[in-house]
Amino acid sequence: MKNRNLIGLMIFVVAVVASCESDDGDDTNTEGSNEPSIEDFEPTFTNVETQIFAKSCTFSSCHGVNAAGDLDLTSPSYDRLVDVESAMAPGKILVVPGDPAASYLIEKLEQTAPAMGEKMPLNGELEPERIQFVKDWILAGANND
Repeated sequence: MKNRNLIGLMIFVVAVVASCESDDGDDTNTEGSNEPSIEDFEPTFTNVETQIFAKSCTFSSCHGVNAAGDLDLTSPSYDRLVDVESAMAPGKILVVPGDPAASYLIEKLEQTAPAMGEKMPLNGELEPERIQFVKDWILAGANND
């Protein structure tokens, strides 16, 4: 039974990797463009959704309507994220208000070998300042604005 579950998980991961859009991973170079830098925004939930999730997580079949890992990050996603146990890593809470280190979302964004699955996003790492932006929102209490 364990082997069957492991094989199913492996097939799922391969399917997610194959279906996610790829890019050059450099979506923050705003020099010469009209797009503001992440530093121009306050770390609120609305800005986490619009500046992080919408740009790096919800496209294709990753964490949009047909969500990989049973995690839909399309707006509004607050109630599916804060104080919610991960469907893929039982016992792990996705966002623990005030505690980025205990938040599985941060583990998935930072660690090369998270408790379950792969580091996110699959199409390229988030820049450190974008991860810090999410951490700052969590540290401030992960409020829903």
